Amino acid sequence: MKLVGKVRESSDFLHLTREAGEITEIRKLARRILDNFYGPAFTVNRDGIIEYYNKYVVHLMGRMSKKLLGKEFVSLCLPAESQTEIKNIFTRVWQEESFAVGNVLCKLNTIKAEYLIEWQIVPLLDSSHNLDVVAIIGYNIEDYRHDFGSIGSPFPSTGIFIVQDGKFKFWNANISYYSGCEEAEMIDYEYFKIVHPEDKDLVRKRATSMLKGKSGKPYEYRYITRDGETRWAIEAVVPVVYGGRRAALGYVMDITEEKRMQKELRETENIYRTIFENSGTAMAMFGEDALITMANRELEKLSGYHRSEVENKMTWMDFVHNDDLAKMLDYHRLRTREDGNTPINYEFNLVHKSGAIKNIYATISVIPGTKTRLASLMDVTSRREAEDKLRFLSVHDKLTGLYNRTYFEEKMAAVQAADGVGIIVCDIDGLKLINDTFGHVAGDGALVQVAQILSKCAGEHDVVARTGGDEFAVLLTGAGYADAEKLCSSIRRSVSQYNDHYPEFPLSVSLGFALSDGYKRNPYDLFKMADDNMYREKLLHGQSVRNSIVQLAMKTLGERDFRTEGHAERLRDIVTKMATVYPLINECNLSDMILLAEFHDIGKVGISDSILFKKGPLTDKECAEMQRHCEIGQRIALSSHELAPIADWILKHHERWDGRGYPLGIKGEEIPLACRILAIADSYDAMVSDRPYRKAMSPDRALAEIVRCSGSQFDPSLVEVFVRLFERGLIAPGKDGPVSAPGAGRP
Repeated sequence: MKLVGKVRESSDFLHLTREAGEITEIRKLARRILDNFYGPAFTVNRDGIIEYYNKYVVHLMGRMSKKLLGKEFVSLCLPAESQTEIKNIFTRVWQEESFAVGNVLCKLNTIKAEYLIEWQIVPLLDSSHNLDVVAIIGYNIEDYRHDFGSIGSPFPSTGIFIVQDGKFKFWNANISYYSGCEEAEMIDYEYFKIVHPEDKDLVRKRATSMLKGKSGKPYEYRYITRDGETRWAIEAVVPVVYGGRRAALGYVMDITEEKRMQKELRETENIYRTIFENSGTAMAMFGEDALITMANRELEKLSGYHRSEVENKMTWMDFVHNDDLAKMLDYHRLRTREDGNTPINYEFNLVHKSGAIKNIYATISVIPGTKTRLASLMDVTSRREAEDKLRFLSVHDKLTGLYNRTYFEEKMAAVQAADGVGIIVCDIDGLKLINDTFGHVAGDGALVQVAQILSKCAGEHDVVARTGGDEFAVLLTGAGYADAEKLCSSIRRSVSQYNDHYPEFPLSVSLGFALSDGYKRNPYDLFKMADDNMYREKLLHGQSVRNSIVQLAMKTLGERDFRTEGHAERLRDIVTKMATVYPLINECNLSDMILLAEFHDIGKVGISDSILFKKGPLTDKECAEMQRHCEIGQRIALSSHELAPIADWILKHHERWDGRGYPLGIKGEEIPLACRILAIADSYDAMVSDRPYRKAMSPDRALAEIVRCSGSQFDPSLVEVFVRLFERGLIAPGKDGPVSAPGAGRP
């Protein structure tokens, strides 16, 4: 224990005053005061030898107290530096005969235990201020904490008084602090003048109980200073005889600061309890036996148990999954050592009341000054799943679930220059055209189907990966030529079987493989060889695959035209009549004109039906998506020998005479003649046919609209041709019906 002490220039503690009397009675009262003092008290002579000790010392030391008289006081004190400090104070008191009071905090050594005591070393003076003996008065820290609710040293000054007939008869200087009166005013000063009016009955009852020996516990009350301030005191009284009559000897200490601190402590505890209870984190308190003493609402949610089922009934380990129990028990045992080496953060699996398993991140700490542990539990199940997903995605392709190129290359590096290594490279034919024609959903579907076929055909130890946009690879180990050829045949057979089951959207793949074949080739060289072999096969498949995709697109467009009840057929009729009656184009281009009338909107196979058949106007975003059909159509046409001659017309069939069309914004005769003719025919048929968002116009009104847009949207000379055909009755009136052309008349 570190020596804590100071010397105070005061002798008021036992400097007693009375209105009259003899010095002998003062000495008797001093002895009486020390004997009933609530703490250890001694008197020592000039040699530091104990001449007297009070009842409290007997209480602390038991039978050992009988040997105290004649013993040196400092021999009872620990540690050694405390003894030196006390001796120094003795020397100062005796040599200087000063009125100094020394305070020393040290341990009192007894057979039973060591007690932490704050000692006050007080010189006792006779009526002539002659120094005769020293009183040593102690405060037992633990008693003070228990009985008075204090935090610790330094202690407030103790007031000592004698009250008789409700008036002060004896007092020490500290009583003036409580009353606010000067020393001369204290003679016969009424005791209850300083007691708060609301506490007077309490003080009377408690004091009477103590004087009758019914209660030995000090009582607290409020008192009022001379300045009107309300403060708190704790007081104890014992019966004495003064002047031959009964009186009360009292000890009083101001505990206002302690009360304030208690209030702050309660408020702090309330704050902590509120935080504990309303924290967004599950929390629990438990002791060294792991029994949970307190749980909050979040723990109820996390565990599924009501706190009434948990508090003082379940241990912390009852929540831990069996797989983690041994680990958590080891951590708990380590925490009891308090050597600071035990981790405070843990991850474990918690068993919910329902049996569900939750991943938990726990922080467990010891509350300072206690054996209580505070556990804060966070459900990280979702985070753990996300981490697992990220780890999975770091080596897997998100779309197909196969390994990705990074993982594949790691595996290739692991088999560097090994014998019996084979690599198969697989590529989906025409994937870009599928994406452009039918959209990326269709393209993604093709990728997933091929991935499933490869996974099904590959061996258990083969590594199957998606290594690029439309490219896959299989890494074989311990394989020969026959093994690789067999796997490629299995893949082709599975693709063929898939196409038999799903002829409406057939798959086509190109394969190539390479083997180390007895040579220790670098796996990266093998990959390049397999890739080259795959591209040779792809060249053979290329045109047929493109034609197949275009035919599928043309078939899809035909099915949509069936839903529009002959839109393309009516366009062919108008275009043919304009070309036949008025020879604006030569004979060899008539077949291309007919193809344009039928397939100008082939790019719409890549546009969602929700846009094509939407009831109501399109949004700006939907308009932009719709306008993509010109470019999609051009790419499809370029992939087909049959449609390649009209690919440029398909791209430009939505241009306007005034240059405000799309996608190029060209104008006038920069627009191909075929596109200018189609623009009039397409617009007329759209106007005289029902649409999801409007009813059909009359033929006359549609003609008037064509004439109105002459010179802006349409070529004026071709409008004149169309008007003549209309007037001669050669233009069909259109087809009214519940469903219309897909997007005809749309932007």
